[in-house]
Amino acid sequence: MTHEKVGDRRSWRNENQNVASAQILKVQAENRSILLNAEKIIQNCGRYQSLLDSGEQDLERFRQDSKKLIAECASVREKVSAVNGKKSTDGSSEVPQIVQQEDDETLMKLAETQKIELDDLHKRILDLQNQLEAKQGLDLILETLKSIEAGCEKLQGKREEFHEKEEEVEGLETLATALIVNEQRVKGELHEAREALMDGLKDFSSPTIGTKILGQLDSMSFVEACKRKYPIEIAEVKAVELCSLWEANLKDPDWHPFKTILAGGVYKDIDMEDERLKNLKNEWGEDVYTAVASAMKELNEYNPKKRLPVKELWNYELNRKASLTEGAEVLLQKWRNLKRRRSLLECTSS
Repeated sequence: MTHEKVGDRRSWRNENQNVASAQILKVQAENRSILLNAEKIIQNCGRYQSLLDSGEQDLERFRQDSKKLIAECASVREKVSAVNGKKSTDGSSEVPQIVQQEDDETLMKLAETQKIELDDLHKRILDLQNQLEAKQGLDLILETLKSIEAGCEKLQGKREEFHEKEEEVEGLETLATALIVNEQRVKGELHEAREALMDGLKDFSSPTIGTKILGQLDSMSFVEACKRKYPIEIAEVKAVELCSLWEANLKDPDWHPFKTILAGGVYKDIDMEDERLKNLKNEWGEDVYTAVASAMKELNEYNPKKRLPVKELWNYELNRKASLTEGAEVLLQKWRNLKRRRSLLECTSS
């Protein structure tokens, strides 16, 4: 992870956070405006509900009054009928007919007035019922908006939590960057120390610890193979040509003579059925084949990208890379031996 990648990621996160914050604030403002309007409408609907209740009470009183009036009309009719019966026995019917006619006209006018008032009440009740239904719909809208508002508040809480986590991640990224820089510095120092140690061991011979060129072909195997096939005067020239050819083959990025692939795409074992290696073994023998296969394995392990030979501190006894401690111990032992010899020489000369 480099500084540029960390900076790009932070910039991208800040941009996304700003966009999300602006969107949340916009939605919250719209919701507050809608809630305010809805509350005003609901307050008006409350007044309409009161009017509706009052209208229903007026209608009920009107119905009771109508019942009383109908009862009174019935009583009047009974009285008129009684008078008519009495007058008919007396042989006079002109007065009851006039009274009957006046009563009928009064009842007709009263019924018409009641009908008009009743229709007006029904209309008022219908309007108030429609307004009540609208209020109920607004109640549902209000509940929905409150739910949305609660969701926005929850989202705001999540955003704050995300911001806190983001700060933690940024802190970890800063720490990771510092660790990577420190690791690279330490690797550089270790590489310099190994180079210095290998330079120091050049002047001292050791059967166990020394330097080795990994990925380098063993030229003597080619010389011996060419001596068996060519006259002695041209064998070395042919060996150089053959060795150069296979050095070029080792650098070929399209040649992968391996059969086992480990996790991460790392090749391990040489494929003995590879066509080039089979032809090499059949034509030049086991020693040349072994030299090429060994060099290929070393290049794949220690310098797989460039496929160029590399100098390395080597433990010949264990056939592996030597540690700095092992190299330092050898160098220190050589220095002690040299110091002891100098002391003996000084004692002998004195």
